[in-house]
Amino acid sequence: MKRKVNKYVIFIIAAFFVGSLFPFAYSGVDSGLDQLKIMVDVMAKIEDSYVEETQPKELITNALYGMVNNLDEFSEFINITNTKRIKEETRGEFGGLGIRLIGKEGELFVVTPLPDSPAYKAGIEPGDEIIQIDDKLIKDISSNDAIDMMRGTVGEKVTLIIKRKDKKGKEITKKFTLKKARIIPQIVYPKMLENNIGYIYIEDFSGHTVADVKNALENLKKQGMESLILDLRFNPGGTLDSAIDLAKMFIGENKLIVYTKGRKEAYFKEYKSGDKALYPDLPIAPLKMALL
Repeated sequence: MKRKVNKYVIFIIAAFFVGSLFPFAYSGVDSGLDQLKIMVDVMAKIEDSYVEETQPKELITNALYGMVNNLDEFSEFINITNTKRIKEETRGEFGGLGIRLIGKEGELFVVTPLPDSPAYKAGIEPGDEIIQIDDKLIKDISSNDAIDMMRGTVGEKVTLIIKRKDKKGKEITKKFTLKKARIIPQIVYPKMLENNIGYIYIEDFSGHTVADVKNALENLKKQGMESLILDLRFNPGGTLDSAIDLAKMFIGENKLIVYTKGRKEAYFKEYKSGDKALYPDLPIAPLKMALL
């Protein structure tokens, strides 16, 4: 009878013998080049001895993730795929189906379809579970891969198979073939409160934020707004330019808004407001998350 042996135990044992054979191989290493040599040697040992085949590109990428992501909570190594997604998010628009999603443990659920999006028009509903995209089962791919498949060139078709319960509580599956369209998510949510108080919630700072806030302020002003609550709670941030342009709407007289600073003098830069603000005298109460 064959006994199963944990593949990671095999690798650890192999690494132990290598360390026993060369106990002083890296003693006294203190230069950057020597440290790089250690990394190259470790990669070579993994490629040669690890129980499963590995790719140099994958190992280097993982090393880069660790190198950058461990600097602090704000530093992150971004690969080519994520760079494309971030550019779309900061631009404030993308080609896609218009679905807000939540994923967990190989499952992908619809939070809500965006108004007037292809998903909304086709009848995708909150709570639907997406079980397949084209020929890929959700359980076999990551959430990021699923999102990438549902985004892309406007006009491109994608087929979704979803699972939901009918009015009788019976579980059914439905197939939707949708065309990707230009999606501009709503990120600014205005409303009028009592006592002529305007309210604007800003979800993030992206390419359309400032224009949407300007439109919201004009509409609130027509409704008699005399003061404003600017809600930035749960806002994760976004582009620096967008945040600065928003501040310029309320701050004038060439005042300092923010500055950036680094180890080198060339990294120091000040960002100031213009001569005049659009709403210089509007009383504002900003809301933000408290740090506990």
